[in-house]
Amino acid sequence: MGWSGGSRVMSGIIEALNCDNVGLHPLQRSWLYMEIIPILEDEDWDTIDECMGTDAVFDQVVQELHPEWFE
Repeated sequence: MGWSGGSRVMSGIIEALNCDNVGLHPLQRSWLYMEIIPILEDEDWDTIDECMGTDAVFDQVVQELHPEWFE
């Protein structure tokens, strides 16, 4: 059984990291996503695809973490 609530959490994180007030560099966002995604996956988050398409940096990190999904 999966944890779709992870998508709500990650959507909020993506929105917060991309708001004009934060202005994080793509490398900073990439590092954060690399840390956060595995934590949520350890909590059984399996609907990662629901968050794709909102931040190109997030999409790139997902592809780096799970290249087999894109073959």
